[in-house]
Amino acid sequence: MGLEIILFDADRTLFDYDKAENAALKDTFFHFKFDYKADIHLALYREINEGLWRKVEKGEITPGELSDERFRRMFNKRLSEFDIKEFSRLYLINLSKKSFLIHGAEEICRSLSERFRLAIVTNGYRKVQLGRMEGSAIKPFIEKIIVSEDVGYNKPHPGIFQYTFDALCHNDKDTVLMVGDSLASDIAGGIRFGIKTCWYNPDRKSVIPGLEPDYEITDLRELQTLPEVSGEVSGGRGY
Repeated sequence: MGLEIILFDADRTLFDYDKAENAALKDTFFHFKFDYKADIHLALYREINEGLWRKVEKGEITPGELSDERFRRMFNKRLSEFDIKEFSRLYLINLSKKSFLIHGAEEICRSLSERFRLAIVTNGYRKVQLGRMEGSAIKPFIEKIIVSEDVGYNKPHPGIFQYTFDALCHNDKDTVLMVGDSLASDIAGGIRFGIKTCWYNPDRKSVIPGLEPDYEITDLRELQTLPEVSGEVSGGRGY
């Protein structure tokens, strides 16, 4: 039996999270009347945020703890000036309104949806991910969006993949492909659960030993060339 379902990661795979992150942070700074300098504030935020999300993926902290902690660390010398929880709350609202897509995402989702069932499996906050999907051009092509906050498991935990299979009423792992930009989250999760994986790697990073995907692409439109997608018989690895 051939490919039936393609699971996509959301951030940095279909959605341009970097652009959304910058815009949301800028809007939140503006609300609090802070001077926003992307080269300073965005760089610091990303360093802190990405480090904390790695802890989430390892199960060391929860997404709920991360939400405020990233700004607590970012503004550690200014905590008396404003309410961190309110800053975090408003930031998530602003982020939920930013539906910027990766180049080629709308095109590939429209095309693939004619032949396959498409779903999104993402770590993150429900109100953010669903809000961005609501305002997105790819919404008509996505059957389900599974958010870790609803599930109780974050990628790469197998639990979020099993939840996705249950939500899609599907049980054949051989007919499912996971597409994502993160080796540690998307690819590791797919490998651990026993489904095929495709690494979206536009920056041409080096693969991590032990986390080798079945396929690797640098442009989303290259998905059309994968053996399972094009209908050709696979003769081995895709890169």
